[in-house]
Amino acid sequence: MIAVSLAYLIVGQQSIYSSQVANRADSPAHRLQFTFPLLARLSARQAMKPLARRLHPEIPLSEAATLFAEQKLRGLPVIDEQENLLGILTPGDIERTEPSLRASRTVGEAMNPKSKSTSINVEDTLDNVLEELTTQRISWAPVIERQPLEQMEHVLGIISITDIMRLYRQTARRGRAPASTACSRKACYHKADHSGIKQAQ
Repeated sequence: MIAVSLAYLIVGQQSIYSSQVANRADSPAHRLQFTFPLLARLSARQAMKPLARRLHPEIPLSEAATLFAEQKLRGLPVIDEQENLLGILTPGDIERTEPSLRASRTVGEAMNPKSKSTSINVEDTLDNVLEELTTQRISWAPVIERQPLEQMEHVLGIISITDIMRLYRQTARRGRAPASTACSRKACYHKADHSGIKQAQ
């Protein structure tokens, strides 16, 4: 699953034979050489978008349905007054309620609670984020900062596969990844010289 996503990150929707590339960073062959270390050194904090829209649990489901239709939304986090995550509402959740009943139901009643939803920790590296999104077969997730003492998950933003692809391409064109946390995987890859990729000991 993650291999398919990485392939999309590398070549996007274009054929690698359709045109000449402007530089090495645009070459699919060379991108593959440092895809893994780039993703492992970039964090969700760097790729996410700030939280622009959100839902509160007391909002009528009919109002959320109108918003989703007008804005063509794929889903939104449901939060409390302190912007802590309560759950996620998607178009599928809305569709499970008959249109005639949506005015009498709330977002809180129709949403997926956070215990059954996928969220991303703000410090997670993008290799782990991409794997989580593709494993769950979702295109986005809320980015949260856990507050263990209060057992709350404060929503900071949203991250999607498109956001990961955008940051990856920007960083690849600069030729290096910004300093971040160490690789989260036991088998961490480092960019080698002209011979290719070698595995760190």
